[in-house]
Amino acid sequence: MIIYNFYVDKNANNKNEKTLQLKPLYPIELKDDQFATIKLCDFSYLNNQYNISQNLKNNTLILKQNDYSYDITIGTNTSYTPLAVEFFESTSGNEDDLLTGVTSTFASNLYTITRATNPNYKLYYASTNSSYTIPNFLDDVKDVNDASKSLDFNEEYNEIIVETIDITNCPIVKTITFDIHKHNTNAVISGMTFEMQVFGSNDNITYTRLPATTLATSYIDFTLGSTTKEFITNTFNITNNNPYKYYKFKLNNIHYDVGDSDYGNYQVVMNDFKLARLLLNEIEYTTSTIPTIGATTDTNLTLTDGFYNSTTLINRLNTLFQPYNVVITIDTYTNKLIFTNTQNYTINSINSNPNGKLQLQFLNKNIKDNYGSDADIVELVAGVNILSKNINLTNFAKLIIASSLNHQQKSHNELILNANELSTGIGNILAWIANDYIPFSYINYVNIDGQEHRIDNRSINNILMSFYNEKSQQLFLDNALLHFQIKIYTLNK
Repeated sequence: MIIYNFYVDKNANNKNEKTLQLKPLYPIELKDDQFATIKLCDFSYLNNQYNISQNLKNNTLILKQNDYSYDITIGTNTSYTPLAVEFFESTSGNEDDLLTGVTSTFASNLYTITRATNPNYKLYYASTNSSYTIPNFLDDVKDVNDASKSLDFNEEYNEIIVETIDITNCPIVKTITFDIHKHNTNAVISGMTFEMQVFGSNDNITYTRLPATTLATSYIDFTLGSTTKEFITNTFNITNNNPYKYYKFKLNNIHYDVGDSDYGNYQVVMNDFKLARLLLNEIEYTTSTIPTIGATTDTNLTLTDGFYNSTTLINRLNTLFQPYNVVITIDTYTNKLIFTNTQNYTINSINSNPNGKLQLQFLNKNIKDNYGSDADIVELVAGVNILSKNINLTNFAKLIIASSLNHQQKSHNELILNANELSTGIGNILAWIANDYIPFSYINYVNIDGQEHRIDNRSINNILMSFYNEKSQQLFLDNALLHFQIKIYTLNK
């Protein structure tokens, strides 16, 4: 019997490759009366294969989202938005006093007026005057001779924003009534024609201009040369079929623009005009309870490669799922993962629900086994969703060593072939080694039984060793020490 011993350190041979390739110093040639066997004597490697990693294809979950939006149906009935009663007294003579419990605060050139408890609206007024008393410009017209009861509304410095608090009750404003008050006897110069510009927004950042339905009817015009104190009223419709959370109002003189050669003439007299009244007329509508379902959006939720236990896995998952209002916990009795969909969405026509339908997709059997799911896709309905099986965070239970040599008696296996896209067929198996040890411990195998495998090869000049897990996935081992033998036997004559 001739024995060829091979002592191999994978760090020295094919360290950065999945296979371990060995070439004898000289080809091993068998005579007609000889046969060969291969024997794996011993093997060890450091168990540094992460249990969740890109290599195992189990580090990415897919969150599938469908946006739910809700259409509106516009009715015919109209009503005035009840702003005055939200902020101001209704008793005659006290109409300009704020209600008890209503506060007016000033910061960054902006007044905020709101009720302290259960507000329906907020009123914002832009001004450079930090000590200004805001009059009730949301009610009836006041004394033409009392300028203090009209609102300073200089187009350069002032604007009004009305916010509706209840997202389910945002108005569709269709008609605007506004009064401009010429509050002194200065002569009106040429071009004192004003429009009320209206804008809508749902985030108070991006505003959409809502133009008058008929622009020519939306102006208030003061007579050239007039020295009379007066109110002029106009009511006009705006082009708007959408509810908005925020409505912004600005005054604009249609004949003067910043940069015009005569703009200075207008600046001199612009404070002669104030806003005496602003009324909003809204139209009724109903919001459907049946959603319009948007296209499915897939989001990859990827865990950093590493060794995870149940606690670190849940902590990382909660970080990934936090933007989607999903909280992950574990049942300590069954070891099953619990995905709780905590979203608290109220149907409205302003904001759609980006998480109207949430589904969690497991890309392969590896991930399903790790997380404890029988299904490829699990819908995360509102409330508690418990996966069907316990979690299993073992990186792999068995390490399989196979060779490229042609065994006379082929090794039979019934291993999973579709755990992930890297699953593949396995050659002839030399060893089946337990791998369920703690991370960063050494896995040691000794062929105590002296098992060897007869091979049909008559000439051996190249040997490939490959490594797999029990799911038929070829593994990348960056370290391994192994001792194997090729034995040559001569048949008895």
